[in-house]
Order: sequence, then C-alpha cells, then structure tokens
Amino acid sequence: MPTHTITRRTALTVAGAAAGSAGMTSPSFAADPMAPPKPFDPKNPEHNLIAFAKIMAGLDGSPVWSWSHGRVFGITKENELSTPLMDYVAGQLNQVRRLKDGSYQRGYRGLIMFTNLDSDRVIDEWKNPITGETNKVTHFKTSGGSSVYTTNGPYSLGGINAKAPSLDDKPFLLGWSIAGDDAWCTYDERVDYIRPVDGAHRVDNAVNRYHVKLSQLTDPKQPTCDAETMWSTEINWFTWMNMGARPGHIMWAGMGRHYRSLKDYPTSTLEQGEAKFPGFLTKTIDWSEFKLRDPSLAPT
Repeated sequence: MPTHTITRRTALTVAGAAAGSAGMTSPSFAADPMAPPKPFDPKNPEHNLIAFAKIMAGLDGSPVWSWSHGRVFGITKENELSTPLMDYVAGQLNQVRRLKDGSYQRGYRGLIMFTNLDSDRVIDEWKNPITGETNKVTHFKTSGGSSVYTTNGPYSLGGINAKAPSLDDKPFLLGWSIAGDDAWCTYDERVDYIRPVDGAHRVDNAVNRYHVKLSQLTDPKQPTCDAETMWSTEINWFTWMNMGARPGHIMWAGMGRHYRSLKDYPTSTLEQGEAKFPGFLTKTIDWSEFKLRDPSLAPT
C-alpha cells in the first residue's frame, strides 16, 4: 500500500519567513494563560493568538486529537456538476506550548485515508469514475511538523518553497462570528507550493472553520475547549489518480470535531490509522525533534 509523506501544513507557515522571528512582536501576556482575556475581543491579535492555541490543543501541554470525515469530488468542466469520487477519514494529533516571548509552538502529526463512497473502510484500490481505470490508492500522512504562531502571524520551523496569504506580516486575526455563547472562527490555510517528495506543483485552497462555546474558550479553568470542525479545499488532481493532463481538479468538504482523549476517539479511524501508520496518532509530540530558531525561547 503506497503512502506519501506530505508537508502541506508545514508549507502553510514557512514561505516568507527567511527573516526568522525578526519583526515578530512579543505579546505582554500573563504567565501561562489558560484562556484569552474577558471580554473576548475578536479584533485583538493577542486574544486571537491564545484562542487559536486553545482551540488547537491544551494550553497546559495536553494533546488534542481531531477527527473528520468527508467527501472528495472531481470537477472536469466549468458550469457542470462535480462527480463524487470517494470519501475520506482524517485524524490529527496536536500539542502546543507557550514560548518565553509569548508566542505558541504547535507540534502536529496527521493522516488522511480514503474510502469508497458511504463507507468508513479504508481501501487499497479505487475505481476512477472519470477515467474508468482502477488505481492503487495512496493515503497521506503529514510528517511531524511544527509551527510558531505570534501576534504578527505564523512561521514554520520547516523549509519549503511556498506562498500563502497567512504568511503576510500582519496582525494575527481569525475571521470570527459570535452569536451569544456560540463562536465560529475561520483559519485561512490556502497555499501554493512545490511538494518535496516529487516536485509536483500544488495549489491548495484549504479553509478551516471551528465552532466553540465562548464560555469554554474564555474559561481559565479549562485548558482547551470542545471544538466542532469544518474543512474544505480545492486542489490539483492526486497524482495516483493518473489523470494526466486532463483539465480539472478535486474539491473536498468535510466536518468533524476535537477529542481530549483517545478513549472517545472513533474506533474505526484509530484502528485503521494504527494499522497503516503505527504510533502516528498515539505517540505524543517530542519537542526535542524541533529546533527553535532561538533556543533560548524554549520553556524550562
């Protein structure tokens, strides 16, 4: 069963970061905050930074696991309906830690496994409804990566040739919609990059959306908050689909949630993920694997 190690999420936060952390502001947080301040201000970069870190994982260092399920569509012509191709299940392990300058480092590992339509069983072969061919399926894992988020935006500890709107040097602000105790935020993950594994040019129009309870988000007694997730993207054909020069692209859409414990995690995804990528979701992050640009920022 072929698999690819990809670094799309690392690509999102690396281009334009050659200057390192120069120019990144150091927010004046209270020591090790467990929540953004009250009242929460969606236009305040410091509030956004803490909120994003808390949505991703526990501010006390505890891991959070994300799970999502969705569908992949093929678009071959403009002004025509897309073709349902396959479903997918995805999982990711996230941990965060606060650095000495008030920024947050995020460590993560993720996987995406494909299934037939209306199934949660991972497949090894797939019948392409557009070409009529049967293809060997390549499942994906995002290699263990790490990014650092500051009030002036993110940068990555990896290295890849990429362009992404999120890398512009600007205040770190998510798109928020708040209605009573319900809060939704959008994280723009669009990226244009060259994939190191095969040199393929990829244009990934990914957008992540999160729904949380504002009362949980701002509660200092809770290091993380329960989050429902929505994710969509449009991207080039997968190379393993053997589409050649055929015009078009794929469109994904999915939803899921975060889990504070693997005991509650969907059993089918965990078991199949462990079978294909042992330890990928079950081993916690080893921060020593990621070398900070300024080692003195590491918490002691």
